[in-house]
Parts: sequence; C-alpha cells; structure tokens
Amino acid sequence: MIWYIENSTRYVREEKALAALAARAAWLGPLKWRIDDVLRLVWEADILVGARTYPITLQYPHHFPNVPPSILPRGAPERWSGHQYGMGGELCLEWGPDNWHPEILGADMVQSAYRLLSAEHPTDAASAVVPTR
Repeated sequence: MIWYIENSTRYVREEKALAALAARAAWLGPLKWRIDDVLRLVWEADILVGARTYPITLQYPHHFPNVPPSILPRGAPERWSGHQYGMGGELCLEWGPDNWHPEILGADMVQSAYRLLSAEHPTDAASAVVPTR
C-alpha cells in the first residue's frame, strides 16, 4: 500500500501542516516534495539555527501514519546531534516507535528537530544537554 495515495486526506493534511509551519517559522526554509527510489514520500527543507543551516529530509515510511516518519541530514552524511543514529542517521526526536501515535504530523517532527538542534547548538550560550525521550 502507498499511504499517500490510499489515504489522500492524510496526505493533504500533512502538506497543509508543513506549508503552515513554513509560513510562520522564520527558521524553516521549505524546498520540495518528492518520491524517492523506493516510493517513499519525502519533504526536503532547511532548518536554520543561528548562522548554521541544517539541510533535512523528512522521510515518510510506507506504513505511515502507523509508524513515525524520520528526519535525516540531506546530502553528505553528517553528525549533528548526540540524539542521532550514527553519521548521517536519523535524529532521535520527541516521538519515535516507542511512543508514536498516528495523530502526530510530519510538521510536529520538524518542530521537534528544530528544538533539538537549537538546544544542542544555541546561538547565545554553550551547548546544552538534551534529555532523551
């Protein structure tokens, strides 16, 4: 099943929530939607924290919304956070497989990524330790 075709209502909800977030969040630069080589829906954007840009990929899995989407570095594999699964791996955010519920939107995950990155890389102070979920 391709969730974004079978559940077009949810796809529209995801698209609208991300567009609304991008319209109100100065720290978010949306780029584009695309389908990857294994038919996953992907949204690419940039998160700005201070002077640093974090190019992200929000990747929706095939079984979304029953499982969470992932946020990963886009482009060259990088290590951005202590809450990341290896170099270039997905960020461990406020919601994951252990506490996921289908009402959470991709926009919520993007906001969580921003909170994590801005807490670990603040512009006005030393880096903070962010607790695990």
